[in-house]
Amino acid sequence: MNPTHLTGTIAVAAAALAAGLALSHGATVPSAGAEAALQEGARPTRVAVVNTSLIVGKLDEAGDRLGIIRVQVEQRQTEIDDLTTRMETLESDLEMLELSPEQRDQKRVEQFQLNAQRQALREAYTQLLDQQQGRIFAEMQEKIIDAAGRIAQAEGYDMLLQDDRWIGLPQNRGEADVLRQIQFRSVLWASPENDITQRVLDEMNQLYRAGGNGE
Repeated sequence: MNPTHLTGTIAVAAAALAAGLALSHGATVPSAGAEAALQEGARPTRVAVVNTSLIVGKLDEAGDRLGIIRVQVEQRQTEIDDLTTRMETLESDLEMLELSPEQRDQKRVEQFQLNAQRQALREAYTQLLDQQQGRIFAEMQEKIIDAAGRIAQAEGYDMLLQDDRWIGLPQNRGEADVLRQIQFRSVLWASPENDITQRVLDEMNQLYRAGGNGE
């Protein structure tokens, strides 16, 4: 017998034996649908990154709302300045006027009251400003997440990460602080084409200027 023909015969027999063993152990031949699913599952995950800190600092809506707060801060500062002026007037009276001990004591009491009022007002306005700014940033963050999610989905991304590459490692700090920063770093490197930050910013500003409130 021809050796080549013998080798081919053995190969066919081995293949038939292997198929028979597989069927005897319950194995099945993958269907076309199963093969397609396997191929789909093998598709690599597409990941995008977005720098929300950069976006919120350049959003037109955030800038406008913070501008309103700045006007309010100036108005509140005027109230504090008025109290300061009244305190200075009392101090001038104490230095320049001929006052009886009772009159001097009364002006001191007025000074103490004004100073307490000024300190309370300054503290209240500081807390109010902090809450107002926090509310704006929280609302902007929610809008950024929504816009970034829409863009990422439209462009076929499967996951979106906060881009924290701009945060440098602490200098002149202890080992624990440096290692903690390294441990919580989300993104080490990303291709520029996977960075959708600018696209999110552009879309949000465009929608806001068009009256869509950035949503």
